[in-house]
Amino acid sequence: MGREIFWPPSREELQRLYSKHKSIRKIAKMVGKSPTTVRIRMMIYGIPRNTRGRKKTVTKKEDGWPPTKDELKRLYGIYKSTYKLAKIYSRDPSSVRYYLIKYGIPRYHGEPKKPFDGDKKEMLYLCGHSEDLYVTRNRKCIFAMLSTTHPASVSLFKNLFQQYSTIKEQVRFNKLVGRSTYALRLWTYLDPTFDFLLKYKKDRIGFLKKIVKNKEDAISHLNGVIDSEGCITVCKGRKRKTDGGYRYHYIPAIFVGNTNKELLMWIREWFGGQVYKKRENYYMYQLTGLKCLKLLRNLQLRHEEKAYRRMIILKYPPSEAYAKIKEHREMIRREVDEYLGKLREIIESRNTNNPSSHTYLKSFLLANWRLNQKYSFRLKMLNY
Repeated sequence: MGREIFWPPSREELQRLYSKHKSIRKIAKMVGKSPTTVRIRMMIYGIPRNTRGRKKTVTKKEDGWPPTKDELKRLYGIYKSTYKLAKIYSRDPSSVRYYLIKYGIPRYHGEPKKPFDGDKKEMLYLCGHSEDLYVTRNRKCIFAMLSTTHPASVSLFKNLFQQYSTIKEQVRFNKLVGRSTYALRLWTYLDPTFDFLLKYKKDRIGFLKKIVKNKEDAISHLNGVIDSEGCITVCKGRKRKTDGGYRYHYIPAIFVGNTNKELLMWIREWFGGQVYKKRENYYMYQLTGLKCLKLLRNLQLRHEEKAYRRMIILKYPPSEAYAKIKEHREMIRREVDEYLGKLREIIESRNTNNPSSHTYLKSFLLANWRLNQKYSFRLKMLNY
């Protein structure tokens, strides 16, 4: 028996095999790889092929294929995509990759991704915020995606991840059970050091028990959970007799909804409150009264809508805070309806083959976050 061949072999080993067998197919069968894989490895090592008995191909066809090295290098520097070049030449992307390797043109692998800095509180916040994200592994990267109709959620996603990687966005029409709506989908490819998001998604309670050592760590995680799945409001209770009359009783409250009951029970162990079943396979965590106010003082929320409500509850009496939050909720609904109308116009303009629709989409997404501008102005005016 011959000696075992490991892949990829060294240049000397591949040169010896090709000199002996003079056939790429025989070598591919020996190593258990495809002939294309062996041929590309020979091109990388610069091993010349045996051309005896083979027909010579035309160096330049009428349609401009194959391109010269200078031409291919120039176009690849502009488009940075084998798929776009394949559409230009009406060829398969593998053909473009073949000539990139043959000419020794280095491949473009996207923008460099920044690794996670390892901060414990930031890691716990991202784990909590991932409750509203779809996270999976994509080759060597960590893929994170958000679909939302709220501009404040879009801004939060960008603020969290744009320092680590490029963020892409796309307008979508979501067909949901009972209702359909337009939404904005954002996604990014993160460095492999963000694999803690996958570990958290796989076993939330086990991960938290290992990482969370004190109440500060638990609050860092709760900040992310509330920013993604929580609600801060003032509830209107029953009438109570005060000062010789009956008045409504207003109670500050925090709600967190999730399909994972164990996660909500874990939050209850740290901060109190109650957990109840909202509907089938969906549970609600609720914290009200003085415990809620005490917790709100320690929270550091980044979602601008919820940070604004937290500030209102802590600054004003309950009855006045209730009125301001009600007004704020109606304003958000009007702004979201207007925002969804813009998204609908963008999709309809695409359907009519409007060439300027993509440019309009980009300018709209980058420049027209009116909600964020309003919140930032309000928080500065209130010295928050």
